[in-house]
Amino acid sequence: MTAAAIPSPWSFRDYRFFFVMRMTFAMASALLVTVIGWQVYDIARQTMSTQDAAFWLGMIGLAQFVPLLILTPVSGYVADRFDRRLIVRTTLAMELVCAAILALATSSGQRSIRTLSMSLPGSADDEGPLARRTADLFGPSIA
Repeated sequence: MTAAAIPSPWSFRDYRFFFVMRMTFAMASALLVTVIGWQVYDIARQTMSTQDAAFWLGMIGLAQFVPLLILTPVSGYVADRFDRRLIVRTTLAMELVCAAILALATSSGQRSIRTLSMSLPGSADDEGPLARRTADLFGPSIA
């Protein structure tokens, strides 16, 4: 095949929507993780020593990593057995709920480490493991 015969991915409207969604979601997830860490450290520094505040910040980081560790082995199985669009929509909705909890807690002045830990997005990277793996399957498939 020549280079002229291969269409650009940008020529497909659905790909453009998918790309914008992935970039927007990745930025929003990174911001959410950063805000949670910042607020946990801010709350902990007001009531604890620097060492204890750093410990709680580390615990939040660990809590964000545990779902990645647990869900990664089963994410391929789930992506093969269930509708991938439903999985991505569900995980994005769960992320939205986490962000809403964080926004409500912050705006109402009810910030606490316990409240912030309930708003964890579920992964230390830019997306949850199930959503990331499922979204990757929407791309070109070799098999």
